[in-house]
Amino acid sequence: MNKGDRYVSVHLNPRTQTAILFPYVCFMGGCGRGFGDARELKQAHPLTLGDCLVEMLEHCKEADISAMQERHMSLLRRYWQGEDDAFKNEGVNIPSWTRLWRIYRALTKGPATILRQFSVCDVIENDHMKNRRIERTERSDHPGGTKPGESIRIPVGTSALHLGEVVLDFLRRNPSNSQ
Repeated sequence: MNKGDRYVSVHLNPRTQTAILFPYVCFMGGCGRGFGDARELKQAHPLTLGDCLVEMLEHCKEADISAMQERHMSLLRRYWQGEDDAFKNEGVNIPSWTRLWRIYRALTKGPATILRQFSVCDVIENDHMKNRRIERTERSDHPGGTKPGESIRIPVGTSALHLGEVVLDFLRRNPSNSQ
């Protein structure tokens, strides 16, 4: 991920067709932070999913990336100066995320467990892209890791209904948990 990227991580349970969405903002190359409320969509419908994705990506535009980067750099400086617990309270502390982590315990167990129970992809955009990128998350060859998988592009101006249809089809067609 690159600075300024906004993305929503979509977790689809193939058995129940429940989609769980977590929005993120990248404030430095490779560094992102949860931003905004997570959502749970039971029996995910393409229009509902598409509307949520568009809304979450729009909301992520409001993030103050400079402030996030400054905060992260100040924590890094503290860590480099020997303060081992500089990042201690830096986890996502958003009630909707915490509630979903309590309901779906697999989401707290790590990549292998997550990918056994969910098909996962990220819907990525930034201000310099004409297309949104939908990228599958797959198991890595290294234990406990993930890697980017297949990706497709869809124009930013695509309707919410079509976006939802494409994302659901992408996750159902070749689920990341089937490997």
